[in-house]
Amino acid sequence: MTIFGCTWVAVHPNIPNAEEKWFTTALRRLQLMVMALIAPEIVILWAMRQWMAARSLAKKHKSMFVCNCG
Repeated sequence: MTIFGCTWVAVHPNIPNAEEKWFTTALRRLQLMVMALIAPEIVILWAMRQWMAARSLAKKHKSMFVCNCG
């Protein structure tokens, strides 16, 4: 039972749509939890894909922001 609880808390899905029902959100989170239990490497690939997309967007829109990064 502990492994299910830890996996449920560890999975952080995207923010749901405002019109999305709570049941749909819970079902999607349950699917992610089962996927994390069966094949955790898929969750790592999912996170890498999101990171790469965010990095690409950041590079694309870099000129719009001021950064005082060293």
